[in-house]
Amino acid sequence: MSGDNNVLIVDKTARSIGPCKITMEGNSVLHIGENVGIWEVSFFLRDANINVGELCMFSHNVFLRNTDSHKVISLDSNHIMNPSKDISIGKHVWIGQNSTILKGVSIGDNSIIVMGSVVTKDVLANSIAAGNPIRIVKTGITWDY
Repeated sequence: MSGDNNVLIVDKTARSIGPCKITMEGNSVLHIGENVGIWEVSFFLRDANINVGELCMFSHNVFLRNTDSHKVISLDSNHIMNPSKDISIGKHVWIGQNSTILKGVSIGDNSIIVMGSVVTKDVLANSIAAGNPIRIVKTGITWDY
């Protein structure tokens, strides 16, 4: 961790099945909820937050990133054009192997992200999303272990 005011909250029933990598810079909060299962997940945070709801399941080689790392600045206004943005993952979400979750997205409760997907936009609750970039392939679903 580097920078000030970084906070890591891992609820006591969360479990890691394999090595995870957490990189936090600036002012960031990573919250991993109750009964979350993580297997080889990488979290990269800078000046924004990632929240993972309870009962989520992450397959291996999943990457969550709430920043582009480098700033793109408008020459006209000196404004940062690509600020960091929060990621929010609802309750009981299944993230498939080799998936990437990018900044500014929200994934609704009971959803599934199919293996190899790149999540660039919000996913509504009870949906299956797949592809690069993702698209909703099915709604009105839930899942079980």
